Amino acid sequence: MEGDVVYDRVLPNHYGFIRNTIGRDGDEIDVILGTDPAADSAYVIDMIDLGPDEAAREDEDKVLLGFPSARAARDAFLAMYPPSFLGNMDAMSMEDFRSNWLKQ
Repeated sequence: MEGDVVYDRVLPNHYGFIRNTIGRDGDEIDVILGTDPAADSAYVIDMIDLGPDEAAREDEDKVLLGFPSARAARDAFLAMYPPSFLGNMDAMSMEDFRSNWLKQ
């Protein structure tokens, strides 16, 4: 039902999606924003969904933008999700992110 609260926590970073994109889960690609708009790297985490209903599990990507380092991006992810949700993380330049990754 639209408008239902799924999570009951305050997130430490801005969280949303990138319009006009489609992620592995069929929804728009989720994005977690840091505080450095001049950061020159994008980080993509393959999130692992370990929900109780195996048939309903979906892996999805979380894009982290505005972080000064891979460690800062990883720490931001782990501030929002348990460590068991952390899959592989890829780092790329913003240019590669825009021109290659978003067009997959």
